[in-house]
Amino acid sequence: MINVTAGQIEAVRAISEDFNRAVLADDNEIHRAKFEQFRALVAEANGPKGEFGSFAPDGAGRAIVKALETTPGDIPHWGQNGLFILNTVHGRAMVKFRSGLDTLCGFSFHAVDLGRDFVSETGFLSSLLQGLPAMPVNEAAEIAYCAEVERRGLKPIQMEYRNRRAEEMPAFAKATDASFQGVPLHTSKEGQMGFAF
Repeated sequence: MINVTAGQIEAVRAISEDFNRAVLADDNEIHRAKFEQFRALVAEANGPKGEFGSFAPDGAGRAIVKALETTPGDIPHWGQNGLFILNTVHGRAMVKFRSGLDTLCGFSFHAVDLGRDFVSETGFLSSLLQGLPAMPVNEAAEIAYCAEVERRGLKPIQMEYRNRRAEEMPAFAKATDASFQGVPLHTSKEGQMGFAF
């Protein structure tokens, strides 16, 4: 296991904050430069192997990205991975955000209110980002989620997936009224709601 120093973590934290500011300012040149600085520091922290295996389970990159993660429930900035709740006109979703400093950049959306219709029957949907928009992460996530709902529509989550999602749900994301979790709640385009048995 690679030992990443506190100094390296602090240096990377400063780089990630600069990266975030550059993305919000729509400064592609600076955010690319910060990305390269991040990668160089990770390779240095990974010791003699350099970049090779730096994001493997025992690599320096994995340890650094983990140290930069937000507390579950807090909204990350560009440059941090995180897990948070998104409230939209189409209902709530738990968002797992990958900043792209380690591998791919994007969102995975997980159903929270398991008795309500969701964008997929499995209660899960992944969405990759092709570019980094000049807005906070949660705003970009909401746009991406709502676009997927408009494209795919909403549908009941299959029971096997509802059970699995309920078991995997972290405490901060649990629905406030679990008594309704087993009964699908359909919402029409006009906003009418009805239970389905």
